[in-house]
Amino acid sequence: MAKLQPIGVTLITLGLSLCLTTPTRAEAIAVYEDPSTLTTNPCEAHLPQGLPKIPNSHPLVVRNLYCLSNNANTKFANWVAYTVRDELMDGPKRDRNFRGDPDLPRNATLEDSDYRGAYATLDTNKGHLAPLGSFDAAEDWYTVNYLSNITPQRSALNQGVWGDLEDLEREMAATEPVYVVTGPAYLRDMAPLPGANESHVMPSGFWKIITTSAGSKAYFFDQDTSATEPEQGEISIESLESMIGIDFAENGYGLGGG
Repeated sequence: MAKLQPIGVTLITLGLSLCLTTPTRAEAIAVYEDPSTLTTNPCEAHLPQGLPKIPNSHPLVVRNLYCLSNNANTKFANWVAYTVRDELMDGPKRDRNFRGDPDLPRNATLEDSDYRGAYATLDTNKGHLAPLGSFDAAEDWYTVNYLSNITPQRSALNQGVWGDLEDLEREMAATEPVYVVTGPAYLRDMAPLPGANESHVMPSGFWKIITTSAGSKAYFFDQDTSATEPEQGEISIESLESMIGIDFAENGYGLGGG
C-alpha cells in the first residue's frame, strides 16, 4: 500500500511490464496530502481552468487519465476530473475488475465487498465517475476501476440519462478534447449500502460540468431522477455551486473562493 506523499513529491513510475488483462499496479503521478497549500495546478491536463475549491482540504490524486479529490469521511471522491479524447476511445471491451486504490490508505474508500447486496436491495450499481467507456483504448485503462473512482449509483440513472450524458461527451470528443469534472452530491439522507461494514455517506445525486471550446455546461441528476434526456438536468454553474458548496474555476470561482 502506497503512503500519501508529501506535498510536491512526485512518485516515479516503475518500469513494470503490465498485463492489460490482469494488471496489478499503477502508481499515481503524484499524491498531495494537503492541496490547499498548492500554488500551481498539478491537474492542469484535466482542469486547465483551475482546481475546484472545497471547504476542507482532502488528498489530491493525479493520474494520467484523471485527477480526484478523495474524501475518507464519505468514502467517495469529492470530485473527479478527466479529459475525453478521441484516441482513448473505441478500444476492446475492458473488464470491470474493481480494486482498491494503491495510492490511498485502505480506509479512504469502500471495498469491493461493501457493495454486496446493493443491487438486490437498493437497485444500485458501482458507477464510474471517470467512465470506463471513455478510456478503453488507453494503456492504463484499468486505473479507472480503482474504487476511489467508484460511487453507488442507481441502476436506472447509471444505465439511463447519466450514460447518455457520457455518450454525449464521447460524441463531442470526436472533434476536440472534452474536459469534465464530476462528483456526488449529498442533498438528503439516503439508506446506506446494506453490505458495507464501515461508515459511509450515500450520495443523493450526481453533478457534472462539461467544458469545450464552446464553453461550459453544468448538469445535476438526483439518484431517483425521472429525466430521460441529458438536457433535462442542465443547470447554471452558479446554481450547482450553491447546491453542493464547491467553487468552480469554470465560473470564475463564483462563490468568492478564488
